[in-house]
Amino acid sequence: MVEALAAKNAEIEALLSSTDALKRQAAQSEGNLASIQVNMESMMRNQRVNRNKDDAGSRRGASICRTKSRRGTCSA
Repeated sequence: MVEALAAKNAEIEALLSSTDALKRQAAQSEGNLASIQVNMESMMRNQRVNRNKDDAGSRRGASICRTKSRRGTCSA
């Protein structure tokens, strides 16, 4: 009877240890996910800023350079 209880206790301890390890992994995964989300938002924000800069630059370029030479450069 004592041996059976000792075996059950050992099994319970192993399960608790596994549960704790899984909780730690879950917490680490949540942290990684949060970091990825922040990075993704930052990349998307930078992409929008760059796209807006490119659009503004092409509009400015069109108003400054009315004619282009054969090489594709502006000629007054």
